[in-house]
Amino acid sequence: MKWPNLLRNENYQNSLKKNKLVDDSYLKSVFAREAIGITALEYGVALPHASSKTVNKTHIAICTLRSPIDWDVVPTSLVIF
Repeated sequence: MKWPNLLRNENYQNSLKKNKLVDDSYLKSVFAREAIGITALEYGVALPHASSKTVNKTHIAICTLRSPIDWDVVPTSLVIF
């Protein structure tokens, strides 16, 4: 799995929207930020984030993966949103 698929996951998006933590443009903003430069660290951790304008309430979401995914050539198994 590649990282965009993780972020497009329906459960992830629905959870954030259902709890009114982000607005509808949040995901687009995350992808725009990744286009500037990847947010994966060499230690298998990624810290994707969006413009604060798309966030309704400050939050942290943690995703642990059984198998690492390719986050722009960085094997990643922990994603912190």
